[in-house]
Amino acid sequence: MEKGFTLIELLISVFIISILIVTTVIYLNYARQDARDSRRKNDLDKIKSALDLYFNQNEVYPWGSVAGAATLRSDAASWSTTAVLTTAVAPYLSPLPKDPLNKLSGTFPYFYFYQVQSPNLDGFILSATLENPKTDDPNYKIWPATSTPQYNYILRGGTCSQGTCPILSL
Repeated sequence: MEKGFTLIELLISVFIISILIVTTVIYLNYARQDARDSRRKNDLDKIKSALDLYFNQNEVYPWGSVAGAATLRSDAASWSTTAVLTTAVAPYLSPLPKDPLNKLSGTFPYFYFYQVQSPNLDGFILSATLENPKTDDPNYKIWPATSTPQYNYILRGGTCSQGTCPILSL
């Protein structure tokens, strides 16, 4: 009798190893997505804290990209350099963090979005799109409900954190 493996035994071994590799790759992808989601939440918390510090000193929240513009997206070139928001929070948070992917992918906006409530500048929202959102998270909300791109993680500040927020009714 010859020693060694038969062709069937080798094929079964290759099949089992392939299944293990595919399973590992899938779980690693989920782990990467969860890590990016954790970073997004942490980044938005940092930005919110910087905005609150700015508000405590100035009694208003900053405009977005330029004076009179209520919104700003982190994929805009001005997010990191010349935006009113960027220069306003620079003493408290610099550089202003960007989404780990920072791009529009189909209908999923993988960038941060800031909108101040105008004309009073007394409230704001910060939003992001999580790759694996948890619907039981208190900050989970599909917004805007009827158009794209849509975000699914919203932080509110100022008057927007006190129940109603006209921005979120868009």
